[in-house]
Amino acid sequence: MPFDAADLGRIFASPVFSQGERPKGGKGEAAFWLPYLGLWTGARLEELGQLLVSDVRCEQGAYYLSISDDPGSGKRLKSNSSRRRVPLHSELLRLGFLDYVRQQRDAGQLRLFPLLSSAGGRQLTSSWSQWFSRYLRDTVGIKDRRKVFHSFRHGFKEACRLSNISKEIHDQLTGHTSRDAGDNYGGEHFPLAPLVAAIEHMRYG
Repeated sequence: MPFDAADLGRIFASPVFSQGERPKGGKGEAAFWLPYLGLWTGARLEELGQLLVSDVRCEQGAYYLSISDDPGSGKRLKSNSSRRRVPLHSELLRLGFLDYVRQQRDAGQLRLFPLLSSAGGRQLTSSWSQWFSRYLRDTVGIKDRRKVFHSFRHGFKEACRLSNISKEIHDQLTGHTSRDAGDNYGGEHFPLAPLVAAIEHMRYG
């Protein structure tokens, strides 16, 4: 289930975002940035959690996330179509995301969210996902258990449709495979300019 407008208002007015609280289970700044990235990129939680500092890139003045696999650094993707570039919405820049990236780079960090950890073969974000679900229920007050971090992804796709963004473009943004064989050209090689335009055109509500 996607979050509705009231849900989003409650989430981003909650203590992590309005009072600077950083609960232990939220793993530092991951508690703040992962929900905002989910909201404005529509990416899967694991795709965001395993990002490297070097995955935040700039081309012709446009900042974007390079979502890719890399066995050497432990990055894995759901499918080949998941490889893509997702521009950063201006709201993320306004919030200071690039400053955060620079801080991690200056600190010599490889990963963008270095406090995330996994054990026993679980995904890197498994424990964080459980914490976020508890945060939604216990702190934010969203009791519907169908609403979880993945709700940001569903909401992003819905916002793309309501913003009249073509299916071809929002499939590129979310890493979905089109059934149209003519749309198979894409992923990391899809032109960045129309993706930037779409991201900036997208609106919630």
